Amino acid sequence: MKLKNFYNHYRLLMAKGMGLATKISLHRRKRYMPFELNFFGKKIKAADAPSFLGMFIEIYLDKHYYFKATSEAPLIIDCGTNIGMADIYFKQQHPKAKIISFEADPEIAAVAKSNLAAFGFSDVEVNAQVVWIHDQGVKFQTEGGTSGRIGEAAKLFPSIRLRDELTKYAKIDFLKMDIEGAEYEVIKDAAPELGRVEAIFIEYHSIKGEEQKLGDLLNILREAGFRYHVKEAYTTELPYLERKLQLGMDLQLNIFGYRED
Repeated sequence: MKLKNFYNHYRLLMAKGMGLATKISLHRRKRYMPFELNFFGKKIKAADAPSFLGMFIEIYLDKHYYFKATSEAPLIIDCGTNIGMADIYFKQQHPKAKIISFEADPEIAAVAKSNLAAFGFSDVEVNAQVVWIHDQGVKFQTEGGTSGRIGEAAKLFPSIRLRDELTKYAKIDFLKMDIEGAEYEVIKDAAPELGRVEAIFIEYHSIKGEEQKLGDLLNILREAGFRYHVKEAYTTELPYLERKLQLGMDLQLNIFGYRED
């Protein structure tokens, strides 16, 4: 076992929020089989065990969304909320936060609403909409976990233009974006309004066969006045020899954008 994997397993075993039996069962469950579990003393639902485990590590162990709010009630916009775990974390960190969330898959959005209700977070707004560059609907491929994406599909899903949503507020304390490959087009379209955002998190997805837009995305953040920090999310160990894919993606990076003091 690689040292990094051993370290992650150790951190998971020591982490709060779930019992040992629950943690062990997550590794044994089949993909895309919905289940319930006790999470910080509340019974919640999950759509896919590996997705749940990955989100728990990213949110609660790696603390990707931890930020210092400048007010008691920060405004957070969550693009790609999935089952609501990030919003639960945000409310645990900032109980008076105003959170507006978007989840493209309506079935998973319903799970997010149920999970937030289990915690008593009735003031979190969850919208079953695809975050995109217009509000005219878009074809979206559901996946059952965390990797549904815009693409060729038979069904048209409701969409929202993020740029229009940002204009409603003078200041957004935190903008989270995990929208599986649509991030560049959405950020490019919303660029004129990014000055309203204090901190931004973007998961960048490089999809095999499609043009990589990492440099362009970082330039948009720089021009909007952000300084950025980049960490790996999914990479290939020996890219000259092999480029392994994860659900069609050959690279994932976590981008943290912030304003300098």
